[in-house]
Amino acid sequence: MEELISQARNGDPDAFTALMESQMQNMYKAARSVLCNDEDIADAISDTILVCWEKLSQLKEARYFRTWMTRILLNKCNDILRKRKQMVWMDEIPETPDVDDGFENSEWKEALNSLAENFRRPYFAVSLGDFWRRWHISLGAWMRDYVFYPFALSRPVSRLSKAAKGRFGAAFARALPAALGNILVFALVGVWHGATSNYILWGLYNGVILAVTALLEPRYKRMNERCARLTASRGFHVFRVLRTFVIVNIGWFFDRCTTAGDAVRMMGGVFARPEWAQVRLDNLGISPLDARILAVGVLLLAAVSLLGENGKDVRGWLAARALPIRWAAMLCGTIAVLLLGVWGSGFSEASFIYFNF
Repeated sequence: MEELISQARNGDPDAFTALMESQMQNMYKAARSVLCNDEDIADAISDTILVCWEKLSQLKEARYFRTWMTRILLNKCNDILRKRKQMVWMDEIPETPDVDDGFENSEWKEALNSLAENFRRPYFAVSLGDFWRRWHISLGAWMRDYVFYPFALSRPVSRLSKAAKGRFGAAFARALPAALGNILVFALVGVWHGATSNYILWGLYNGVILAVTALLEPRYKRMNERCARLTASRGFHVFRVLRTFVIVNIGWFFDRCTTAGDAVRMMGGVFARPEWAQVRLDNLGISPLDARILAVGVLLLAAVSLLGENGKDVRGWLAARALPIRWAAMLCGTIAVLLLGVWGSGFSEASFIYFNF
């Protein structure tokens, strides 16, 4: 392993990839001891790999690599827990005996756990990068593993990073592979949605913002250190959520219009003409009953999302209830879908499909 570490420290991406693959099982076990969610574990491991690539040159002795890597990984795990206000220290985890919940409860939990979480409250994100780690997680994971890492760790990008180090500094050189990788990934995501100018521009819009963010991250960190009291406040957290909401929704203009020109004109209309503020629900074809159902659904979704964002496992709480309560909740959900769902001759299951040409 020391030979792989030596080669990776000299900028060999193949050696670094082999080194990380040899440590994958160890990283998973360490992350699993802190995190319970597979998506969170994947995020922590991915962030750890990127930090190791950027800072491997700072490792003084190769024999301490595993300890150094594990420390980075646990810090990333705790960062995820800190965001959810559930900080866990390894020496504080209590030893609890295994409890047999019974066949019915275990079957319910198994059914819930088999549903992979693909959207994790994305509109509570505090940055565009955080948004895309929460939105369409399965697509993001695939792009990360099969496009981002192979590209960012490739030899050409490694050589480009070395060339940039002498001219723009070490911080810029370390961030450059991630910046270029984000532009490539989101350009492909745009094409995946559809090979038209609006989708390509939408992908590049997200990719460029993420690239600039990666390049300016050292400055952000210095600003946060200087204004620690402000950046740690709840008000600043709300500001970051609202800022991300605006940035994301500007991008949706390109996603929803048929051409890039239409997106620009729609944006201009929203900010230049006040007619949109006079739109009423009845003008949109929404009846008073539909409006009440919509309001109840929005409030219910907001309540569940807020509980989840604050570390409350609603699904786990429901799984722990008595059998009649669990079945009542499932029947209510099923009936709501049957009564309020979109059916009939005007409905087409293929009306929304990716990769439209």
